[in-house]
Amino acid sequence: MYWIVVSILAVIGLNFFMLYWKGVKERNYIRCFLVQILLDEKTYEFQKEGLKNLIVDMEAKDALELSHRVNSSIDRLINQFGSKTLLASHSLLWEIKKESLKQNKIKNAF
Repeated sequence: MYWIVVSILAVIGLNFFMLYWKGVKERNYIRCFLVQILLDEKTYEFQKEGLKNLIVDMEAKDALELSHRVNSSIDRLINQFGSKTLLASHSLLWEIKKESLKQNKIKNAF
């Protein structure tokens, strides 16, 4: 009898852990996607035009339905390209840091 209760609690605990980990991963992907959009003008323009086209082409009966559909599409996009945006955001951040260090060296040389 006790093993049934322990098994059920273990499954519930594992389920909570998996949902928590999924949330952490999605939050990191969203943060990296935001960094990439803010720092790369080409990505910003591409995503802006893509979002406008998505909104125009999407069928919805009201603003709430449109908002839910757009949010779902953004979630799918972020989950699909999550690891790529992670690497791209690290690269963009590091390039900015290297450029800043280079400029500081030039300033300090004079």
